[in-house]
Amino acid sequence: MFIQNTLIDNSEKFMLSEYLREMLGKEEYHRLRIATGFWDLAGMKVLQNELESYFERGGILELLIGQEPQLRSYQMRSDLTKEEKFP
Repeated sequence: MFIQNTLIDNSEKFMLSEYLREMLGKEEYHRLRIATGFWDLAGMKVLQNELESYFERGGILELLIGQEPQLRSYQMRSDLTKEEKFP
């Protein structure tokens, strides 16, 4: 599913979580580079298992973010942030 020069826009065909899940699961990928205008920290929870496996095998994640990531008050109340490892 490698998409070259394509904007991942969360439309039905280009869901970021599905694209990242696939890329993180491929053994041949050792470095993932993402450039984005903003990054939702709480949203990374849906990829926690894939990220842990990726990092355990030495994977590198590089993020270039236009706006500093923030946790919103509604995200802090969520069960997503109650785990000790988050983020």
